[in-house]
Amino acid sequence: MWDFASGELRLVLKGHTKPINDLAISPDCQLLASASDDHTVRLWNLTTGKQIQTLLGHSRDVNAVAIHGGGQLLASGSEDRTVRLWRLGNGEAVRIFSNLAGMIRTVAISPDGQMLASGGLDNQVKLWSLRTGELIRAFVKSHYTSVNAIAITPNNNTLISASKDKTIKFWNLQKGEVIRTLSSHTDSVNSLALSANGKLLVSGSSDKTIKLWNAETGELKTTFADHSNAVNAVSITPEGDRIASGSADNTVRVWQVE
Repeated sequence: MWDFASGELRLVLKGHTKPINDLAISPDCQLLASASDDHTVRLWNLTTGKQIQTLLGHSRDVNAVAIHGGGQLLASGSEDRTVRLWRLGNGEAVRIFSNLAGMIRTVAISPDGQMLASGGLDNQVKLWSLRTGELIRAFVKSHYTSVNAIAITPNNNTLISASKDKTIKFWNLQKGEVIRTLSSHTDSVNSLALSANGKLLVSGSSDKTIKLWNAETGELKTTFADHSNAVNAVSITPEGDRIASGSADNTVRVWQVE
């Protein structure tokens, strides 16, 4: 854990026994969830750095984790082809979405807490009801290869997916139809992040760049290109004024949007 302003190292959280693939922070910034190749999801207190709980149940690497805006539900996606929905507090898996067609690479919970989206090696985005566990929709011909990242806009109207096929797609969440496709990256798009108001989209790619988009129009605003290897993770502050990026060049970089 780093101080965003100064870059000072604050905490090192230790407990996983294999590589960590994804992180999610609760809305109140008190809880961190981490997903790992050790088949676990671990919950951490961000104030003390102490591990609170280990969520067990996946039988293979856990690649993705997402916390609902209300901070009560957590979703995890794994190479075991399942997505598990956990209730925070008691660590209970309240629902298991199983027998999916391929390894799960990414999960997202809709801001209204009604839907779960998943994507992975079956090249499709799938939308599930959190209440019933039923498949609402499979987005037909989502991408030509694996889906690496998913984001849902704050108004619950649009789903955004990123793929190894170098594209970012915007979908009408109710109809399952493509609204637009962004094709400026020249290699796999690995990560997405939306500003809190849903107006800015950030993407990170194996082409070593980070791109900042107008999420409402699809206009490319700027490209950040100082990494020397693939960009595997991006995040944006709620205000949309700073971006953080993590790369295979072994650095995390913080960018001033203006």
